[in-house]
Amino acid sequence: MIKLKKITTFVVAMSIAFTITGIKSYASTNVNSVMTNNQKKVLQQYQGNIDKVYNSFEDKNETKVVKDPKAVNNNLKVQEVTDEELGKDTEGVYPTRSGVILVTRDTNILGVHYGHAGIVWTPSTTVEAQLSGVGRYPNTWQSRYKTVKGITVKDTTADQDKEVSDWCNNQVGKPYNYNFFNINTRSSFYCSQLVWAAYKDLYGMDIDPKKTVPSMIIPVDLPKQADIETVFAQWDE
Repeated sequence: MIKLKKITTFVVAMSIAFTITGIKSYASTNVNSVMTNNQKKVLQQYQGNIDKVYNSFEDKNETKVVKDPKAVNNNLKVQEVTDEELGKDTEGVYPTRSGVILVTRDTNILGVHYGHAGIVWTPSTTVEAQLSGVGRYPNTWQSRYKTVKGITVKDTTADQDKEVSDWCNNQVGKPYNYNFFNINTRSSFYCSQLVWAAYKDLYGMDIDPKKTVPSMIIPVDLPKQADIETVFAQWDE
């Protein structure tokens, strides 16, 4: 059963990877077409800061992992897959609670180290804004990515976090937002903008107040915010 589960998880992860790879060139064209020359200059100006945040994502000394205070029994259940089986180093229990935000540094667009973010909707399902648009995906980030952080907002309840995940789920089907500076649109979303917008619209909260790039929500920025707690971390061995 364990071997079958591993094979199924691998196939799902590879399918997602091939889908993303197949539309990367399309995404590149769209990003370049919607961004102004001034916006491109801003990205170049902050490139060093983006790289710094990206590189610190995997620094264990900068990562404090706590038991999820909003999970039943602090989310303390036996993990189905051990670190040895994963070939990775983990701390905490992989999130299945609705509303936990997942972040990885393992993706980039146009060669810029933005990372990727999504949110747990059900124990087995995440909602993510991928290049194909907002959709539902298997909650398989442990095997899909090398580095993962599960984070939660300190000043919300578990019920509020669930409302956030439901809000994100209600956006399923909307297209990808290629204009990373247009964070106030609700007709399209990029990954970290989606979870940011949910907290902004529902509770008036800015979960990314210290933005590395002004008017842009970078996924790897999210775990470093003062109002954020990390409840799970995974590093590649």
